[in-house]
Amino acid sequence: MEREVRDVRRDVLLYGSAIVLFGGVVLWAAQAPWEVTAVALIVAGVMLLAAAVALGPPPTVLVVGEREDEDLAPLRETIRREGFRLERCPGPDDGLCPVLAGKPCPAHGEPVAAVVVHHPGETGPLPPCGEAFHIPELVVEEDSDRELEVVGRYGRVGLARGPEEAVRALDRMLAGAAA
Repeated sequence: MEREVRDVRRDVLLYGSAIVLFGGVVLWAAQAPWEVTAVALIVAGVMLLAAAVALGPPPTVLVVGEREDEDLAPLRETIRREGFRLERCPGPDDGLCPVLAGKPCPAHGEPVAAVVVHHPGETGPLPPCGEAFHIPELVVEEDSDRELEVVGRYGRVGLARGPEEAVRALDRMLAGAAA
């Protein structure tokens, strides 16, 4: 919901600035006083600046556990298409996640949610990204058709349901975290 409101605000500012900019060009072409034209162009510039700066960068989602030999591009692209920026973490490879060892998480930024890929046959503990960042954590199970299960800020869903279902689950969890 927050993303939709943010997108609407950005669109209003962008369309509004385009209209004001067009008005400034029309005023210039109609040989209106330069002061009036300058005011219209300055207002358009301020609106564009507000759209770029005030609304800030898109929210970040941390994707954890993608292996080199697998292709999760459809999931990553669907997350990006929904307006998120991605930060990737390979997750615990041969050892424990640093957070489980009492150390800080090496991931950068301030993610709003974590998507942890759970591979078939994995038996170790899942990285506690949600706990480390105090954000919702969605476990996406490869080769699974599991329906979405959400408990608090933690959820699980099968990737066989498609990347769109995983992103819907993520949106649902984020909406619950914001409430």
